[in-house]
Amino acid sequence: MGKSICNGVIGCTVALGLLLLSALPVASAEKPTLRIAYLPILDHLTLPIAYELSDKGKFEHLTLQPVKYTSWTELGDAVITGKVDGAFILVPLGMHLRQKGTPIKLVLLGHRNGSALVVSTATKSIEGLRGGLLAVPHQLSMQHINLYKYLIEKGHFCKEDFTVLDMAPPDMAPSLARGEIDGFLAAQPFPTLAEVTNIGRIMAYSCEIWEDHADCALFLLESVLGANHDRVEELTKALVNAGKFIESNPRKAARLAIPYIGLDEGIIYKSLTDPPRGITYDKLVPRMEELEEVQGYLIRLGLFEKEMSLKELMDDSFVKAAYETRD
Repeated sequence: MGKSICNGVIGCTVALGLLLLSALPVASAEKPTLRIAYLPILDHLTLPIAYELSDKGKFEHLTLQPVKYTSWTELGDAVITGKVDGAFILVPLGMHLRQKGTPIKLVLLGHRNGSALVVSTATKSIEGLRGGLLAVPHQLSMQHINLYKYLIEKGHFCKEDFTVLDMAPPDMAPSLARGEIDGFLAAQPFPTLAEVTNIGRIMAYSCEIWEDHADCALFLLESVLGANHDRVEELTKALVNAGKFIESNPRKAARLAIPYIGLDEGIIYKSLTDPPRGITYDKLVPRMEELEEVQGYLIRLGLFEKEMSLKELMDDSFVKAAYETRD
């Protein structure tokens, strides 16, 4: 009988232990964090909007973490050294990084159009820029290409008729106000800010120079692309939907953008809506022919010595699928 009682006690203890274990929360596999770099410009707005619309980056297959940089040099170094998993990068700069061995691929565009040429209020025509010193955010930028197109193809300048230097976009308007440069071609919202504050005037929008041109794009490390397709699909779809949101709700998008861009809502909203189609977020699928055209300009400008394999640069499968299934 003693043995029976003992067995009963043991059985009850085991059952109680199992009951208590079943009540404990089950540990779930931690979702990987994707660190995506950006600059505080409207070219990269889909990233913070996707982050805000997803309850601060909470997705089914990943956690999204936007990482802010203040210069293209810092952002490029972060990509090269693997401090981030991907970044919104100037298409020419991304092409250059790939050509130099950084294992990245272009996944989708961040936007189209989105820049403007700002000059002194005293400059009345394109001829006033002859002999001028003009700033762009990076030599390997669509802003540099569009400046070339505007002055050489439209203004019939020679390359020797103007000088181009690199400058961080936030420094451009103050430099123009001090008379240190004669103009700049930069991403929004800095052109609008310069005009609203009467530092300069917008001579041309980039959409007037090259309609629907590509500019910045999301480049991801190949290791990220190969690790888990579900993550990349979810991220890409979120960015496409963020673009749709910006197009449909520019006022709300401007409000959400304030902590990421660092300017007031009115400047951001005007930059998003004036002129119409001045910057767009609804055609984010890259086209091979436009990349070929960009590469042609880079060779013409002496920034590329030889052509690269553009097929190896791009993986557009995720963005095409995102448009087929977007919300």
